Amino acid sequence: SALHAYYILAARDGRSPIYEAFLQIARLGLLGDFDLHDFEGVDTVFMPGGERRGERDPVWEPEDPEPSDRYILSHLIFFFVGAVVTVILMNILIGILSANYDLYEDIGRELFLRERANLIRNYWGRIRAWERLCPWFRRRKAKVAA
Repeated sequence: SALHAYYILAARDGRSPIYEAFLQIARLGLLGDFDLHDFEGVDTVFMPGGERRGERDPVWEPEDPEPSDRYILSHLIFFFVGAVVTVILMNILIGILSANYDLYEDIGRELFLRERANLIRNYWGRIRAWERLCPWFRRRKAKVAA
């Protein structure tokens, strides 16, 4: 719905307005990246600000553009998308994390014991491999036991 509202606002007038509207909403909703002037569809104006010491060329400084007739609507869409999408994504994240925590809390002891048994099996398997590969290892072990 936010994409549709922004498309109808016609803040961007390029070759593909639907794609440009999608980019603006996706940048805001998914990445949290925004520029309110760009979202409104106006460009920042650069004005010569003054000369720095030792330089002849003036320093160009950005100035905020005048609000357009789409100012209020674009800000309403901005706040709606920024708040609603952020809350929805955060709730989904919390839900996924809590479901996984509950699952692994229930089977945690079983997983721990299974991994411990695998470690013991691997350890004894290595000792038996050494006994097969090195006959002197078996004899020395027998002498020490006696």
